[in-house]
Amino acid sequence: MRYIVALLFIIFFQSVPAGELKIIFRYDDYSRNSNTDVERLLFDTIKNIGGGVLVGVIPFPHAPYPEPDSIPKVADLGEDKVNLLKEYASQGVVEIAVHGYSHKSNATEGSNSEFTGLSKNTQNLLLGNARAALEVTLGFSITSFIPPFNQYDLQTLQSLESTSYKLISAALGGPQESTGNLTYLPGGAYPQKINEVISSALASGHTEAIVVIVMHPYDIIESGDQMSNFREDPQISIHKLINDLSKIKKRNNVHFMTIHELFEGGEEFSVLNSSHKCITQ
Repeated sequence: MRYIVALLFIIFFQSVPAGELKIIFRYDDYSRNSNTDVERLLFDTIKNIGGGVLVGVIPFPHAPYPEPDSIPKVADLGEDKVNLLKEYASQGVVEIAVHGYSHKSNATEGSNSEFTGLSKNTQNLLLGNARAALEVTLGFSITSFIPPFNQYDLQTLQSLESTSYKLISAALGGPQESTGNLTYLPGGAYPQKINEVISSALASGHTEAIVVIVMHPYDIIESGDQMSNFREDPQISIHKLINDLSKIKKRNNVHFMTIHELFEGGEEFSVLNSSHKCITQ
């Protein structure tokens, strides 16, 4: 499958009710170092518009990898970050995803990647223990994975299967397995494009669709992070984003949904399913 840069990315489903454009969110790079105040505002806004967000959590940011006999049992998040996740997960707003082990790049050339090229044993160790530490820390089951830098390989997929993950959310450039139980949820447009995405979809009559909006702390001015070097978009204020989402909520034929609703509805949204199309702009 050819690589698609998703500035405007919409997933179409035969089973989505006619006339309804659904929107879900993905938020990457949540860690003990990300801005808690901004994240609370973001999660609260998504709650108030009736939406949900898949949150990619880094359990051990920039930490060295453990030896098999010295694996940490709890994630290095801090009390405030743990409580924030628990609060919004308990309300059905937040769904947790493992976002790597330490989110450091192990690539010696090419694109940054934490997992690509690592051995089976290493990937099993990192994926299994990142998940276990987050589950112990947060107190609930986690079955979703967002690869750091959107990069992974076939061994990553096999390791996800063997460590009982159910969903991977990444860009379309990575490999896919035609067998197995993993569901693939592609990433999508950035928050700076949300008005463009929604307006274009509605104007074109693309209402039987789901839009995935992917955000990072560096997208938001108030996070204090600098925009990533590979991105050309300007940062957006959290207050402008809140205002944009409030206005979109009032539009006809638009519905914000939670990740739980997406699964509960039984839609087949894997990129391996031929019933959907991808639109880029």
